[in-house]
Amino acid sequence: MLNIVGSEVPKKVKEILSRKDNESIIIVRSEKFNDLLFLNPVAAYIFERCNGKYNIREIVDSICRDFEETRKEELVVDTIKIIRKMQKLGILESKGGEKDEVY
Repeated sequence: MLNIVGSEVPKKVKEILSRKDNESIIIVRSEKFNDLLFLNPVAAYIFERCNGKYNIREIVDSICRDFEETRKEELVVDTIKIIRKMQKLGILESKGGEKDEVY
């Protein structure tokens, strides 16, 4: 089961470097440039919106507007999974939000 929080505000960790490459993003997590991550276009789309200004609910709503052909339920679950994975990888952190709030 996912911990889905609508008011949580994800943002990029300051210690990483990122560069957009067409619709994808390349992330460097190490000063030695030996720890690279490659975000596909969907993950890159989400990562770009994790700038400390938008909460998860707003990010999901934005994705739903831009990907109208996909069911909202799928987009919610997939977006939360991608954000949680990025947090585990150490490229996103979150501020605010009630952990028991359900989206």
